Amino acid sequence: MTECQKCRDWKGCLGKEFYNYAEIQFCIHQVAWLIRNAETMRRGDWPAEPDDNVGTQQVRDEAAFTNAVLVIAEVDTRLEETGDAGKHLVDVLMAGVETYNLSQNPRDALYYISGWNRKRISFNKWRWQKQQRNEDKMSSKRVKAGI
Repeated sequence: MTECQKCRDWKGCLGKEFYNYAEIQFCIHQVAWLIRNAETMRRGDWPAEPDDNVGTQQVRDEAAFTNAVLVIAEVDTRLEETGDAGKHLVDVLMAGVETYNLSQNPRDALYYISGWNRKRISFNKWRWQKQQRNEDKMSSKRVKAGI
């Protein structure tokens, strides 16, 4: 498995059980993990690593809760931009649905908040552009097939 900082294509990635702060790149797997751990992070705690053999301590320049609160605030801001689709995403992820089993609305929300386009265009415009691309692909397939 590629390290998250070096990963440029999440499509081959299955995600991990735990992410530390330095790994966060807002890929779909990390966003799903962040949403599932949001309550812990809102309290200012980073989720505990499953391995109890963590034996290193670091000196920090900031309060320990800062990273967790900042990251989950960013996720919450991104979710707000997606409206009802984002609320649906939270509901299904908290119900235990895996990212590969998401229906269209929550999948769209997850891809939008994980992507770089989010800063350039609104969620509704992004969905419209996605729909247009899909329609263009279908029409070109029909032309090639002679339909």
